[in-house]
Amino acid sequence: MFLNNRGSSLIFVVSLAIILNIVFVTVYMTISSTQKKTGVKRLNTNSILLAEAGKEKLYADLNTSTISLTPNTRTQIYTDQVLGTGTFSVSCSTNALVDTVWIESWGKDNTSETGIGVVASVSADAVIPGPPVKAAVTSRPDVELKGSISISGNDHDSSGTPTGDPGVYGVSTCGALDIGGSGSVAGKGSGPFGKKASAAEIAKVAEQGVAVSTSLGSPEAFLGVPAGSLDKYKITESALTLPFHGIRYIESTAGPLHIGGSSGILIIHSPMKNATTHLNATGDFKGIIIVDEMDKMNGNLTVIGAVVCLADFAGAKKFGNGSADIRYSSYVINNLGKFIHDSDKSVKELSWTELKK
Repeated sequence: MFLNNRGSSLIFVVSLAIILNIVFVTVYMTISSTQKKTGVKRLNTNSILLAEAGKEKLYADLNTSTISLTPNTRTQIYTDQVLGTGTFSVSCSTNALVDTVWIESWGKDNTSETGIGVVASVSADAVIPGPPVKAAVTSRPDVELKGSISISGNDHDSSGTPTGDPGVYGVSTCGALDIGGSGSVAGKGSGPFGKKASAAEIAKVAEQGVAVSTSLGSPEAFLGVPAGSLDKYKITESALTLPFHGIRYIESTAGPLHIGGSSGILIIHSPMKNATTHLNATGDFKGIIIVDEMDKMNGNLTVIGAVVCLADFAGAKKFGNGSADIRYSSYVINNLGKFIHDSDKSVKELSWTELKK
């Protein structure tokens, strides 16, 4: 009986030892596997963070128009850009309206590489390219200056200070230029010249009788964006809040408008191309003003950028009667996105997915 008890105890001890060994091995394998998975996850997290940083840089550069996008094109934006101990590379493709982008951003460190795929909507405010402005005032009809309006195509910075660059013509018109009153025109490093200027002097600062181009057919054509892409900015004059920073599009005769302190793109254009504009303001407007016919520019308004007139009806030749100062600025024209943003972000993320090679 005693021996049987001892044998049972021995069997119990051996069985318990085997069970404990199995438990210990299982725990060890579980811990080891968890550590490995945690390590891999941590490494992948590092590379995802790098990919996220690349995507966020693209958003920031679009918001500030540091970069511009081309319709229906895939572009490599950044390649192996260093951040901390890793790098990121970002490419994106666009649609015809450049209002949607498909982004691939890859983050890479010493041990892993992970990508993210993002679809985002992009406001037109962020991507309107700098149009090929030929003059401080580009006009389809005749340009008839009255009062003391001064026009300069010599280049200026965004504060209206001359850069020293000869810039462009002061006036480019498909019709003729007539300078009256105490108005003046400068451009291409010459001028200013007034109503007593000779034909040779005027030729230095203005081009007349220019062939009508398709770019003068509509605001969209001039800005180089698809037809209808500016429709969402159309408002009535009564809905215009001043000063504004963005794109404002009125489809009827408007004014007087007190646009001093505003920036962006002001469009006053009707389907018949016969909307008349009256501006009466003090201060600066930075950007592009696109109208059918400019009637008056009263006050001490300074336009830093460019003005465009599209009217093609008989008798449309009044450019303006007033005391405005129009100064061409290549910086403003080529960086429109910086002057047309409201405080809202212009890039909004629609979808996100992780990519693996």
